[in-house]
Amino acid sequence: MGCGGGANEALGRVPSGGGANGLRGACPERSPAGGRGGPAGTGMGLPAALRDQVAAVHRGSALPERLRLYDGWAARYEQDVAALEYRAPHLAAASLSFAFPAPRAEARLLDVGCGTGLVARELHRRGFRCLHGVDGSAGMLEQARSTGLYQELRLCVLGTEPLPAPAEHYDAVTVVGALGEGQVSSTVLPELLRVTKPGGFLCLTTRSNPSNLRYKAELEAAMGQLERSGAWQKLLAQEVEYWERATTEEESTQGTGYISGVVYIYQKCPVPHLEEG
Repeated sequence: MGCGGGANEALGRVPSGGGANGLRGACPERSPAGGRGGPAGTGMGLPAALRDQVAAVHRGSALPERLRLYDGWAARYEQDVAALEYRAPHLAAASLSFAFPAPRAEARLLDVGCGTGLVARELHRRGFRCLHGVDGSAGMLEQARSTGLYQELRLCVLGTEPLPAPAEHYDAVTVVGALGEGQVSSTVLPELLRVTKPGGFLCLTTRSNPSNLRYKAELEAAMGQLERSGAWQKLLAQEVEYWERATTEEESTQGTGYISGVVYIYQKCPVPHLEEG
């Protein structure tokens, strides 16, 4: 299958002044219980081993140790995040799809921090076919490769090395789950923009639980600074109450047993034309 930049012309037709209201309804906040109130259980019913695993990867350990933890988690990762009722891949893909103009099949997407391929599955269901992925964990990449959904997979530790792609290469870039306390620094945003085509989209997520609020504030400050500089425009910032099950009572959102999160969609501003003379 060819992986051309066929969506580039379509990207240019997205209004530059639509704002977040243009995507209202892209990311439904329906609860996992089907929208009929909060879920009956709490995250405290999760197995102790799973709670310990989640705590370990988010505690801000040194990078080699964190990568070792993800390598060791890779084989059972999808089973564990299913138990957590982790909704970010579905919500992010739905929001990006809502913003993204047709056609999708030839659009080139980069899934940063791709893990085992959960985001790729959701994107593929929505018509995206040219998917590239990068992750810092070789174990996670092995699982992603087994899905057969990626045209290209590369080992890359975001924040310590550049993304393995030329400038303005992708029609869209996703970072789902990697932007958080003890994970990837918010200083990576310019590198994500570098590899995105003018007029292309960036879909980012982070959590809104208490232990991630400092990071979220730093991330949103960095996002705002880039928007004020004219680098990109915010199309969506959608808070979602039922993001995943909480692993401690302290992290639970208002006693629901879940933590909340947010999906952001940005569009990279086109390079301005230089007037001759």
